[in-house]
Amino acid sequence: MTRAEFIDTCKELELKGYKKNFKFDEKINSNGTHYLYKVIEYDDDKYGDTRAINQLILKIWNFEDYADRVPQESMYSIEPVIMISRDTDERIDLHLDYPKHSIEYLETKARQFGEWCKQYMEY
Repeated sequence: MTRAEFIDTCKELELKGYKKNFKFDEKINSNGTHYLYKVIEYDDDKYGDTRAINQLILKIWNFEDYADRVPQESMYSIEPVIMISRDTDERIDLHLDYPKHSIEYLETKARQFGEWCKQYMEY
């Protein structure tokens, strides 16, 4: 997606409850360290603290540094990652495809994956 499409997509996601760890006027790194996220589920950990145990992370990839090799319409990319972390020493990630799937679809899959982890992954 182009930078303009990227900004529009981010604004739409913010309206749906996503938070971002960057500002539009700053340089967005090409290594996926900038992202939007939404907590899908909270729960208490073994220490009694409430924590986000299921999050949908939308990692941002910026290829502007490679403008000589990447088409303008592909300068920005979003990589959805469902992150399960029911305790401080656990992390289970599931990477999905976007924009092939809608945000609503990805959120549904995050809930389903969280339920699957509860049923089949001991911790």
